[in-house]
Amino acid sequence: MPTTPRSTKRQLIDLSILLFHVGFIVFSFAVAMLLPFYFGFLLIALHYTHEKLHGDCILSTWQRDYGFAREKEDFFHYLFRRLGIDVDPKVTFKFHHLIKTLILILILIDLFTRIV
Repeated sequence: MPTTPRSTKRQLIDLSILLFHVGFIVFSFAVAMLLPFYFGFLLIALHYTHEKLHGDCILSTWQRDYGFAREKEDFFHYLFRRLGIDVDPKVTFKFHHLIKTLILILILIDLFTRIV
């Protein structure tokens, strides 16, 4: 079945959102490890605020709005589904929170090492 320009464009948008999300996770770890703690707190505060206002992070919201991810599907569940790996959504939801918690722990360690 030949790919149409529309399906190719959708695939590029989907891939772009996936790569941007992975890049944001790497960026978040870099901010937590390399920059002063207040940048990390700002990053967490902005992410948390968006999740509270819109129900999820902006990139997961885009995936659903563009019709790539299912309703209430988080980024990691969508990523694993795209990779053909069947994972329970509860596990990926916990994994998502684990990553956010690790970033927060790195920021708190930086805070306490600068204070002490």
